[in-house]
Parts: sequence; C-alpha cells; structure tokens
Amino acid sequence: MSRHSKLREHCRCPCDYTCPYIDEAVAAIEDAISYGLHADVAYEITQQLEHLREMNDELRLWGVEEATSVDRLNDAAYTLRS
Repeated sequence: MSRHSKLREHCRCPCDYTCPYIDEAVAAIEDAISYGLHADVAYEITQQLEHLREMNDELRLWGVEEATSVDRLNDAAYTLRS
C-alpha cells in the first residue's frame, strides 16, 4: 500500500452515532410520563432531544464533506508532486 493511499484512511465519523442514545432518553421520558411526569415537560424535553438529533446529523454530514475535501486536496497535492 502506498503512502498516498494511507492518507485516505482517516476516520469519517470520530464518534458513535448519538441517535440510539437519544432514543434511550426519549424512552426514559416516556416511561417517566407513565409514572407521573407532567406531559408538557416531557414533550419539551423530547423536542429538545429531537433538535439535538437533527443538529448532530447536520454536523456529521458537514464533517464527511470536509473530509472528502481534504481527500481531494491530498489527491491534487500528490498529483502535483508526481
């Protein structure tokens, strides 16, 4: 494997997907509702978690796009050096 191809092996997602953790939090809130947590409070918390899910997805996509840009620049630099 050439040094150039090793440059392309960088990680695209530096952390786990957070959606399963958000799902667990939403389930815990739903359980709390059944034990008496006020539904309006639970709804607000759930909405905040869903907003967090959307923001995390946008950030992840942005990171992948940035990593792809780095790959293109590395390819161009490698081509110029060759």
